[in-house]
Amino acid sequence: MYVPKQFTMKQSIREFVQQHGFVNFITSQSDDLMATHTPLFLSEDEKFLIGHIAKANPQSRMLNGVKALAIFNGPHAFITPDWYETSEAVPTWNYEAVHIHGIVQPLSKEDLKKAVISLTKKYTNPNGNYSIENVSESYINAQLKGIVGFQIEINKIEAIEKLNQHHPDQRNQNVANGLRERNQGDDQIIARKMEK
Repeated sequence: MYVPKQFTMKQSIREFVQQHGFVNFITSQSDDLMATHTPLFLSEDEKFLIGHIAKANPQSRMLNGVKALAIFNGPHAFITPDWYETSEAVPTWNYEAVHIHGIVQPLSKEDLKKAVISLTKKYTNPNGNYSIENVSESYINAQLKGIVGFQIEINKIEAIEKLNQHHPDQRNQNVANGLRERNQGDDQIIARKMEK
């Protein structure tokens, strides 16, 4: 990923990855590229990303020793030159993203089960009616037959937060105000991040 120095992410990459865990998971084998949208989470030692995909997914046959890229997309917003004080400007996009590269390996059945339980607990409302602990072992084991677990051994991390840092303060305030007024998609989030 192209990351100009001024756009290097300043926030915690670990926190960003935890907050934006639904990723584009891409593997490469020979000339074949495959991608799946799936949740991933960081191992406790922060050396691996862990996840699973459907066994019926052809990508599930590309999970043994191949290169992988996980793209964590954060908030993003179109920036129009209408918000600048000059007509000598071009439109752009403000955004945050993290790319994590590594080598993917399959998980054992036991590790897959632990991973699915951890992922479920991470995203399930603790005050809700559902709890994975209330699901029978036989049901969980039957469902595990339809998925393949994997881990990506992390060997490179790239992180960007492009938030108009290279523009004057007044222009950035104009853009943040414009985002608030437009109020579409992630506009409010990007405006707050720009003002930090």
